[in-house]
Amino acid sequence: MRMFAFDPDEHRQHYQDHGWVHVQKGLSPEFHAALREFVSKRAGEARVEGVAVYGQKEQALYEPPADVDFPGELFDVVSAVAGLNRPTMTLSERHIKAYDDDANPEPHAHKDRFASQVSIGLSIDIPEESRLILYSFDDVSVNPFNISSAFRLSLDPEQRPETALVGAREVEIDDAGGDLVMFPGNAVWHLRRKAAERSTSTSS
Repeated sequence: MRMFAFDPDEHRQHYQDHGWVHVQKGLSPEFHAALREFVSKRAGEARVEGVAVYGQKEQALYEPPADVDFPGELFDVVSAVAGLNRPTMTLSERHIKAYDDDANPEPHAHKDRFASQVSIGLSIDIPEESRLILYSFDDVSVNPFNISSAFRLSLDPEQRPETALVGAREVEIDDAGGDLVMFPGNAVWHLRRKAAERSTSTSS
């Protein structure tokens, strides 16, 4: 089973020029269906908890089907789009994220852990009004911590996103189930707006 249904070479320039890429229907229909099946049947059994789990959402460790080349195909696509050295890539995490029904519709932005040089969001089911927000133009310094919350705690109040990003330019991504989004997660502040109604996605 193929994970993706697009040519990464067609999106390399956009990533290099803008620092992010949104590929509509970038997942193969078969893999998207497999992700949805995992969420409905197995996500509860693989639930992840702990201080590193950020925000009003549940997370589950994703186990791909046996006939998926994972993470091989993922590395092939990310290295081609982001210009990384394929042999030295490492998977930082593989979590399914399901937002709580009462999740804050306007959460604070965050940066991913240091190891997440490129964050890949695979959209599974997304509420119609939900948007992924990237702040690609302001404070794109890398989070040096391996826990997102530790980075926030290290900042002075005026450096925290709820203050530092007031009036900052936003990249608003209107993603839907079956889409792919890729950006430098450890450097770009980001959030999911209006994520309630149990939106689900997987990130790597």
